[in-house]
Amino acid sequence: PAAYTSSQRLLLIELAVFGFAMNSIYGFGQMLLPGLLRIGSPRDWAIELSHWVHNTGTIIVCLGGVFGWSVATSTVGCGLLAAGSVLFAAGNRGFVGRSRTSHREEQGHALLDLYPPLAFFWLVTSLVLMTGGFLYEAATSSSLPHAYMGAVRHALTVGFMTTLIMGVGQRLLPVLDRTTLARPKLVLPILVLIAMGNLFRVASELAIVVTPAGFSAMRYSALFEWLALVLFAISCVATMYH
Repeated sequence: PAAYTSSQRLLLIELAVFGFAMNSIYGFGQMLLPGLLRIGSPRDWAIELSHWVHNTGTIIVCLGGVFGWSVATSTVGCGLLAAGSVLFAAGNRGFVGRSRTSHREEQGHALLDLYPPLAFFWLVTSLVLMTGGFLYEAATSSSLPHAYMGAVRHALTVGFMTTLIMGVGQRLLPVLDRTTLARPKLVLPILVLIAMGNLFRVASELAIVVTPAGFSAMRYSALFEWLALVLFAISCVATMYH
């Protein structure tokens, strides 16, 4: 690892996150989310276009890192990634499902419908912040503060990926196990804790750019996120082992 430069390490992260993880989430999402959220027929043209826009952005960002292209090129790539996320959300009609006409347990807890929209809000937010950061670098010829990019990464990994995994996991796991969610009362506290933890973390990291006091407050965000993960694990284990 010591032989890698910072740009090479960043390339590995970009390939893993944007190349593999995001394509997987988009691919599975377009098959699963409409049915889970009762969205109805998705807008196929928007989802198809999001695939090409996202992967074009990924290629530009990665090649820019390999060949040392200008910051303006990376800005274009990040802008395409952000546009791809908006197109995917538009294709799934903003993830706003139809109102439930039944309260049967096998349909899943009603609050599970809020996880995907919250997750994709943080996806768009992270990519907009990243694009804005590259614009700042291009305009000022100065590198972004480490804390700023930390906020971008956290919004992407915890705000988007972890929130989506928690929401879809609590809905899909009972279906795969042919049962119902064992601890439905945990759905609300998990949602509140992961939302508060991620908001606290991203806001405090952005505050560090202005004042060092944000660093002392940032540590408490981990408590909210850790509790959310503990409750999610309890919910999953209770469901799997009945």
